[in-house]
Amino acid sequence: MISKVLTALFIIYTLVSQSCEREMIPFSDINTSTVYHFGDTLKIKSDIDFDLTVNDLKSENKIYIDPTIFRIGENNLSFEYSFEGKKKQAKRKIIVYPSNDVADLKYKIINTYRHGSDTYTEGLEQYKGKIYESGGEYKKSRLLKYNVEAELKREEYKYDDDIFAEGITILNDKLYGLTYRKHKILTFNPDDLSLIDIRDTPIDFEGWGLTNDGTNLIMSDGTNSIYFLNPNSYSIAKILQVYDNKGMIKYVNELEYVDGFLFANVFTKDIIVVIDYNTGAVLYNLYFGDIAEKHRRQGVLNGIAKLNNGNFLITGKHWNKMYEISIEGF
Repeated sequence: MISKVLTALFIIYTLVSQSCEREMIPFSDINTSTVYHFGDTLKIKSDIDFDLTVNDLKSENKIYIDPTIFRIGENNLSFEYSFEGKKKQAKRKIIVYPSNDVADLKYKIINTYRHGSDTYTEGLEQYKGKIYESGGEYKKSRLLKYNVEAELKREEYKYDDDIFAEGITILNDKLYGLTYRKHKILTFNPDDLSLIDIRDTPIDFEGWGLTNDGTNLIMSDGTNSIYFLNPNSYSIAKILQVYDNKGMIKYVNELEYVDGFLFANVFTKDIIVVIDYNTGAVLYNLYFGDIAEKHRRQGVLNGIAKLNNGNFLITGKHWNKMYEISIEGF
């Protein structure tokens, strides 16, 4: 008797499994282990009528990876179809990689300046000829303002001891400063570093780097994501995922927006990546191993600012030097 029951259960299980298997076959080859690029087509195993939604947008072309619908990085797909007379939905996730090879940019050191080794650099900016710098660490966080040629003569705002300061940017004559884990953005008057406002953000992730494009605040959180924030409400207008043609770029840190590109330090690495502002694809690499090696015992590379003369200023955490560099092509 028991053997007959077991046999019956096995038959039922087999039929259900086969039915499920048949159901999943049309979309089983679509997954995150496959490398996709724009222009590729999704592999559908059999002829089946379905509707495709990508990232909550209906896709009229059901199998073509169209850059107007798909994005660099993770894409959430939903297939709606009929199976054995019933409406079904299958969800899949794919990653679209940039097609371009990443080129290496060359730089040249133009000038070397003193930099206070007491500063754990988080943000760097030039505004009205002055350098603004954010230094992090609990009980040591501060906002600095100085001339690059005379860094010792600094104006300073000291944060409360429970704040770990991160990236800064200046938009519409207001200086915005990120906090690491407080989920707050502080607003300052850049002329005298007086505090104007402290506001909570609706965002529960960490604050790392900050820049702006003239309209949005652009923020990193230490992952491969870059967030475009409304400067009034801090609501998220857009999210970019940073990838090169080999995979995601994690630990995106200090940011600088330059003419449709995002320059970004990669935390703990001797590299600045140049990112397509519209797609998140890494276009160029800048390697600073030779400079960083001189400061290996002080801290990691972090801090980049576009200067009024077209050059760039770079430094690192607790470095005793800042470097003015020219970058070929920028």
